[in-house]
Amino acid sequence: MRDELKRLEAEHAEEIAKAKENLQAEQKKREALIEKKKEELAKESIENDRLREQLREYKDEVASLKGELNIATEKEKSLERRSKHCSTALNNVFKYSSTDP
Repeated sequence: MRDELKRLEAEHAEEIAKAKENLQAEQKKREALIEKKKEELAKESIENDRLREQLREYKDEVASLKGELNIATEKEKSLERRSKHCSTALNNVFKYSSTDP
């Protein structure tokens, strides 16, 4: 049995050697592809981190602008109320001054 196995190995030694070489070459290709993918993923991860930080900054800016808008809106409403009060007061002054003898 062993002799038969050795004889078959000897007969097909060249084919076996080529198959081993092909397997090693394929393995190297796969390893190179894996490394390339790892590098791409690392770059994407860095880009994603940068974009997340930029998004956080934009969100902070939007929140700040919303706050400023709310303050400006409140000031505008306050000025409108003042304007109405002043207008009413002026109307009353003109109304009562024109009726005084």
